[in-house]
Amino acid sequence: MTVNFDEAVKILLVDEGGFTDDSRDRGGITNYGITKATLLEAIEADIVPRETTIRTLTKSNAIDIYSEFYWKRLNLDKIDAQSIANKILNVSVNVGLHWGVILLQRAVHAATGDVLEEDGILGPKTLEAVNSAPAASLLAAYRSEQAGYYRSIVTKDDSQSCFLNGWISRAYR
Repeated sequence: MTVNFDEAVKILLVDEGGFTDDSRDRGGITNYGITKATLLEAIEADIVPRETTIRTLTKSNAIDIYSEFYWKRLNLDKIDAQSIANKILNVSVNVGLHWGVILLQRAVHAATGDVLEEDGILGPKTLEAVNSAPAASLLAAYRSEQAGYYRSIVTKDDSQSCFLNGWISRAYR
């Protein structure tokens, strides 16, 4: 089966719907889940026009960034199961590429018992393990790892507890 970027983006946009500037959010100002730092990197890479600001970032610009900085960098077209590719994209946009893959590597261990190096790299060993795992079991384990990650943020910084219910809902979608 060939996974589809457009399908993954449709699901992602349910969670990353537009401009957010909540002073309580340690992630800072975002638009469609894109941070200022990621936007600046996209401008430097000529993915979006130079005059783009976090406020003027369009949905189309964000989709271009998702494609170049997440889907292609992670080689998500090599994932066999659409549900898994969808989740990797969603998690990685929210928590970053490195942690998105570490949580995936932990989920592989939980779902299959296979121990992967938690290096945050979706390399050949992780890819093989992901594609060998039963998709439903892996997805359930990945959701659990994602929820645990959010809970750990709140444990370390109670000021973020106001976001926990939304984060947990996101994890289990």
